[in-house]
Amino acid sequence: MIFMPFIIAFVFAYLGLLAPGMLNLTACKISVDRGAKEALQFSIGASLIVLIQAYIALTFTKLLSNNPSIIEYVNGVGVLVFFALAIYFFNQARKKTRINTPKKQKKANYFLLGMGLSTINALAIPFYLTIGIYSEQKGYMKMVQTDKILFVLGASFGVFLLLRTYCRFAQLILVKSRLIAEYYNYILSGIFLTLGVVTLIKLI
Repeated sequence: MIFMPFIIAFVFAYLGLLAPGMLNLTACKISVDRGAKEALQFSIGASLIVLIQAYIALTFTKLLSNNPSIIEYVNGVGVLVFFALAIYFFNQARKKTRINTPKKQKKANYFLLGMGLSTINALAIPFYLTIGIYSEQKGYMKMVQTDKILFVLGASFGVFLLLRTYCRFAQLILVKSRLIAEYYNYILSGIFLTLGVVTLIKLI
């Protein structure tokens, strides 16, 4: 299916930001405090950075595909990464959800704010790298320019739509965010812990 790279990237990008976090809760707060226009600017800025992050991830995916021996080392590092992510999300579940937005800035540039917060999202490139490797191994996409373009567009649009979903239900989400974050992060922690154990067993 020609649009499969777009669909795969879109679905994973949307689900990847589904749990309350820095980007989506900031979009919520801007929507409530500043208005729909400012929240839209923030969402566009954040999703544009995803184009770059996803493309960088696919570049590393191609490198790994051309050097199969590296995969063994990646799997070893992957075990540590999975366990680290499990600990990270477990700690996130135990913390209070915090929302950081500019205070008392009537003329803040929310487009640039979205780009800035999206840029410092440290998990983005490893996340899309994992999805890229998975998609290529399953035959959902090839590392050709057309598929790469579809993939990065899907990832960007998935993030944009997710942020707009949060903005649409901003009031309700801000009230429920702590409860949602707690349980969703526990689930993510369990998933990454399981992946780490399974990968470790395969290496042994």
